[in-house]
Amino acid sequence: MSDNAFQYKGHRVEISVSVDSKGNWRWSFTVDGLDYTEMCDRPIPGYELALMEAAQEAKQRIDAKK
Repeated sequence: MSDNAFQYKGHRVEISVSVDSKGNWRWSFTVDGLDYTEMCDRPIPGYELALMEAAQEAKQRIDAKK
């Protein structure tokens, strides 16, 4: 289940955001249902920040593929 899904330059991005028992947020996303990326190496202090960071990372990955 995605928290947020959007289209970017013809690609579908689905983002999922979760929080651990310590209140630290992490994110993951897929591009076109195939490329899976997960960020779990450092805590993020809030849901909105995690969502924004995941969207930015997904867009950068798409832009780098061209």
